[in-house]
Amino acid sequence: MARVGPAAGAPRTEGALSAAPLAWLVRNLEAEQERWFLWLPVMFGAGIALYFLLPVEPWTAAALLPVVAALAVHWTVARGAIAALMTGALLATALGIAAGKLRTEAVRAPVLQKLVGPVDVYGFVELVEPRPTKGQRLTVRVTALEKHEQHEWPARVRVRTLTEAAELKPGDAVRLKAMLSPPPGPALPGDFDFARAAWFQGLGAVGYATAAPEPVTSAVEQPLTLRVSAAVARLRQAIGRRIVEALPGQAGAIANALITGQRTWATHEAIFYFNSKLLVNPDEVVEWQFYNGFYKLSFCDRSHLRMAAAANFLWFTCRL
Repeated sequence: MARVGPAAGAPRTEGALSAAPLAWLVRNLEAEQERWFLWLPVMFGAGIALYFLLPVEPWTAAALLPVVAALAVHWTVARGAIAALMTGALLATALGIAAGKLRTEAVRAPVLQKLVGPVDVYGFVELVEPRPTKGQRLTVRVTALEKHEQHEWPARVRVRTLTEAAELKPGDAVRLKAMLSPPPGPALPGDFDFARAAWFQGLGAVGYATAAPEPVTSAVEQPLTLRVSAAVARLRQAIGRRIVEALPGQAGAIANALITGQRTWATHEAIFYFNSKLLVNPDEVVEWQFYNGFYKLSFCDRSHLRMAAAANFLWFTCRL
């Protein structure tokens, strides 16, 4: 019988060689079609990362236009599984860029441009963080700032005090005299950028108090969001104090960090505390590694712990 097509052993053409990997990729992508949805958060996060890698801050319209373009491409071009996958990934990335820009604009607030002070700062205490050595760190929602116009007031300031006021609680109206400066940027290229983190926390200034904070009667009514967050912060503060009173030392500090998320009582000496207790016997290296990881876990973002607790709660609820 005559052979139809290319002769046996004949070399493949360049087009056939280049099409083979593409066909293999398409087959594998189609086989994973049920898992495509899991890549949407990845592409969304990639869009957010791309936003932060931009050399200049884009206009809001420029950040939203890619979403419109990606939607148009998705609706007009997506004819087939692979085309839908590619346009969907493009749309998720564009949505990530837009989300980063919208979040930046949503938290936009004045930031101090130079060192000022001592100046009087009036506001409501949002967070009270005891320090491991002495004093406190206060986060204050500003209602007035001496020598500054209202449009120059930062939304929040974070101030370190040299003395601890045990009676001071979140939600209290205070006046304090402080030296304030803009949030510092990274100390080295590629290092942690505190100024960027402070921007998304609404922190427009950091500094230290030159005198103890004084409680005052504010003429400004507390916002509802502040009343709710202050009630939660007071509860966390009370639980934290109870824990460190029941478990003195760094063991209580680590337990408090895991339960309430307050990491201010723990010091760098905690790791040496566990080392000295657990490395007396070389056979306890495995146990030391467990406690070392336990120590590091206390400094992780507590949102991961909340998600894990919620997942376990839902699992047990469904089992019941």
